[in-house]
Amino acid sequence: MNENPLPLSRDRLDELANDHSLPFFLISEEGLKKSAEEINKLFSWVPGGFQNFFDVKALPNPYVLKILHKKGMGCKCFSLTELFLAESAGLWGADLHFTSQSASLADIKRARQMGAIITLDSFSHLYHLEQIGLPDLLSFSYNPSADESQNGLNRDKLEDAYRRAKQKGVSSFGLMIKVNGKNPGTEDYIRAVQEVLSTAADLNNELTINFDFVGFGCDGTGPGFDCHALSRAMKKLYTQFIVGNAMKPPRIYFESGPILSTPNSWLISDSLKQIEGGEISREDYLTRPGELLLQEDGSIIRIRRKERLEDYYSTLELDELDSI
Repeated sequence: MNENPLPLSRDRLDELANDHSLPFFLISEEGLKKSAEEINKLFSWVPGGFQNFFDVKALPNPYVLKILHKKGMGCKCFSLTELFLAESAGLWGADLHFTSQSASLADIKRARQMGAIITLDSFSHLYHLEQIGLPDLLSFSYNPSADESQNGLNRDKLEDAYRRAKQKGVSSFGLMIKVNGKNPGTEDYIRAVQEVLSTAADLNNELTINFDFVGFGCDGTGPGFDCHALSRAMKKLYTQFIVGNAMKPPRIYFESGPILSTPNSWLISDSLKQIEGGEISREDYLTRPGELLLQEDGSIIRIRRKERLEDYYSTLELDELDSI
């Protein structure tokens, strides 16, 4: 059971359970707003500016996206569906960050039409984007350990991609990196920050390109994660690599949903049943009301590992709440 306290009495929770089909999500609007304000304040020191792009898959709810947008948050989108959700919440242009991981040509085309910031995960996607028309600003995802089967470009391919994009007329660039590790802690984030800032400085010197932004994406945070410590360490590294190399100050982008959703949303069910394999049939849902079956097939509510689910939400089972 997640240690995040539920902001409701047991009686009120029972009322909601009687009024709504289980499982359901419970989201704290006040908590989301407060968390967004705290993050913005923590990184207000960034000379080029700071923005977090909330991962739509974390809470795919237009109302939530609207709340966070009013607090300066953008939206991180992976698919056409997520782009439509963000659009329905009133987001457009540079408030959208689209990553091309597993994206089709139609997905990339729509992101381009919406004016989204585009980060490419593979060299082949650069060719797709050239067919549509390259934007003035283009970003690439850096994965230092990437091979042919992984998302992101290794260092050699990263240099080739920036060089080609520059030759094709792109004038400004972004650089993103994903924080590695399951339930990454503060030190994992700091290592990612150092990697992305030092790489941006090297590429700026080697290829004479300007970085409009640098940043990192993450799927969650581990126990003891300290955003204050991350901000302090990032400020030192920014001074070392950006100011120290006399670079034009780039903005810092986060791409994180869990940093906001995990402490402020709860998935309520009668029970969480884990299955080892096989498909979940329609009959499973109809004959087991209130029981959440977890299967890892890419859908948030169909995840085999409960630990993975808790990267995005607090998970609470009604029979565990007798003490509330």
